[in-house]
Parts: sequence; structure tokens; C-alpha cells
Amino acid sequence: MTDILEILKEDYQISVLPHLLPNVDTKNLGCYMHGLSGNEYNIALSPETLLCCAPEYKPTENQFIHFTSLKSLSSIISEKSIRLYSLLNSNDPNEYNYFAEFFQLKPDGINKFKKRVFLLSLCSDNILKTHNILNLWRLYGDNGLGVIIVFEIETSLIPFSKYLLANVLYKRPDSKNFIKKNREFEKRFNLKVDYSDLLHIQACLHKSKYFQAEEEVRLVYLPSHIPSYYNSDNDQFGFDINKWNEEVSYHKIMLNKKKNTNTPNIRIKQVQFGFRYSTEEFDRLKNHFHLLFFRASKIDGNNVQIPKLEHSPLKNIYR
Repeated sequence: MTDILEILKEDYQISVLPHLLPNVDTKNLGCYMHGLSGNEYNIALSPETLLCCAPEYKPTENQFIHFTSLKSLSSIISEKSIRLYSLLNSNDPNEYNYFAEFFQLKPDGINKFKKRVFLLSLCSDNILKTHNILNLWRLYGDNGLGVIIVFEIETSLIPFSKYLLANVLYKRPDSKNFIKKNREFEKRFNLKVDYSDLLHIQACLHKSKYFQAEEEVRLVYLPSHIPSYYNSDNDQFGFDINKWNEEVSYHKIMLNKKKNTNTPNIRIKQVQFGFRYSTEEFDRLKNHFHLLFFRASKIDGNNVQIPKLEHSPLKNIYR
């Protein structure tokens, strides 16, 4: 059975996968093929392989920004953690479907997967110097009354079995050729291929060109098992209410856990307060949040460095 799976996998990597991942040496991809029932097979791709073999997904920096509200910043400091929310919580109503629907994935399978994928939306900190920054403040930074958090993430310590830090691409692969070659493969070996697991990760990393100004980078969590939230003592998972008053699930990652290799090593390096605050309001907020960070660092017991707190450079340009 193992020999048959190896033959099938190698053929699939050569004849089908190049049409999903162009310009990639698919012969060296870390693919996995498993027998399901009868004459049906499943094929999957590891997150680490995707980043290594398709460099367009791999960020080249280790500092990223996140727009949020003052209230959320307070929660992050008090919990000493960040929350990654279920993919069902996205602002984009076509999230995931933008990619998946062109590969004829079943709707019930899509919804099940979206429930068990958690992510935090970030941007490269290079966007702070671009003309898009004002619109992003309006959309995601409480219209200039929120904050930008600059996170530093040690990408070399990310455990790829569960976490993925990747660029979002604003295009779709050529699904027609991939589906055509997959059907030819099925006909050649007289079998059926369930390729949904091959596409799930990529589907989380593609969005419409209308969102391209965001230059989004995503920290994605892919758990092998999700506990029953209401009955579980696992404090890494929980529930919240979003802005549409919908119940959403989240996964927590503790900050500044340098010795913990089970989660990414993340720390807050800088906080930038919105441009609509006056100088007096900024000074008040700066003192308040400095005290919150100071207290949190002492309680944590490891003297965590207090991040730089500054006013948005747009304060003199727009209000």
C-alpha cells in the first residue's frame, strides 16, 4: 500500500501540482497522500512546505503592525496575550470562498474548516510610510481614535505544525487547469482525489484585489483539535461577541514567552496613538498606558521591556 501511495503522490506532484503552484519545484514538496474509503484518496500540503517552496507567501521582515481600539489594547495588556479569532469573524463576507469556490469545494466542508482556523490580521510595518496609512486608520484604527500596535515576531521560532505567518495574495491561481489535470490523474489511475486539504491553507491566504491596499500578513493557528469551549478548562480558547453581536471563538497566544517553543515568540515593541487625539489627550493616554505596561511587566516577573508610546505623525496633517 505504501509503495502505491508513493507512486501516486510522485505522479500527482509532477502532473497536477504545478498548475496550483506555478514556478515551484513541486517534485520536492512535502505532500502527504492517504487512502480514505474504497478508491478515494486524500492529498495535503504542510504549512512549512508552502512557505519554503512558494516564497511569495513568506514575509521577509519580523515587525508587523495591527490596528485596534484603546479598549482592545487595554485587554491585551491585562491578559498579556493576543487573540486570534475564527475565520468566520472576517470583515470580508467572501473570505475563503474567494479562493475555494473556483476549485468546487463543498460548502459544508468550507464552513467546518473556517470554524477551526484562527487568525490575527497584521500588516508589514512598511505600510506606515505609504499613502494608504490614512485609509487604514479610518477603516481599522477607530477612525483615528484607536492605536497601531507594532509587534515583533521571532519567525524562526514559529512551530509550523500549528502556526503559520504568511503574506496574503490578492489573486487566484488558474483553477481550470488544476481541475483539468486532476481529472486526468483520476482517470489515469481510476480513482477519486479529495484535494480539499491541499487547498485549505492557501484559501486562507488569498483575497480579492479590492483589499490589496491592506498589504495584509496573517498569523494563522491551525489546531489539530478544538475543545468544547463551554465545557473546557483550556484557557487558550474562549468566546467573545463581535461588532455584529455575533458569538465568535478565539485562541490566545501569550506574549513574551521566550522559552515556550509551542507558540510563536511575540512582543509589543511600539504603540502609536491615533491622529485625532490632541497633544493633551495623547499625553494623558501615554501616561495611563505606560502605567498599565509597567504594572503588567512587574506582575509578570520578568521585567518585560515597556514599548515606545508615540503620537501618530498624521496628527498635524489630518484630524
